[in-house]
Amino acid sequence: MISFLESLISALAFLKQPAPSPDRDSSVAAQRVRHSKAALRLLFGGLTFWSKRKKMPPFLEPDFEQAEAIVFDAGQHGSFTPQQSEWIEAFYKNVEDRMLNLYDGARLRTWRINDRQELAGYWQEQADWFDQMLVRMQEARKTLRGFCLPEPAALHSLIETLAELVAACRGAHQLLG
Repeated sequence: MISFLESLISALAFLKQPAPSPDRDSSVAAQRVRHSKAALRLLFGGLTFWSKRKKMPPFLEPDFEQAEAIVFDAGQHGSFTPQQSEWIEAFYKNVEDRMLNLYDGARLRTWRINDRQELAGYWQEQADWFDQMLVRMQEARKTLRGFCLPEPAALHSLIETLAELVAACRGAHQLLG
């Protein structure tokens, strides 16, 4: 996350520099355009592309793999170690925060869509994606129960949040559809 913020700050600082004069090297101008576009994508488009998105953005995948490995390790030993318990709680809380940020990003992107049917389709895509995440988290809950491990409070909260996000997206779709 820090490297993301550093790159965003760097891109924004580059944007504040005065425009290159016509006699300066054209590569400076090209670099400025690339940085401008990158900064705008980060500011307004976020790190994910919402249209036709089917699976979790890659920056979240390794966390899920590690969480699954921790759960399986705890399942083999009959309980979480204190470190595993702390990590898994923080992980699910982090995922919940990311889901809320993604939903906020989805809401902000709607201003670009002028067609009612297209907007309804957009919210259907969002509902389907958040529903996939909800199913994934419910499977994580089942896995924990299968190992007779306690359900982390953060996982319970995450599942409730995802259910609310799915309902909100479906409500927007139904209202527009």
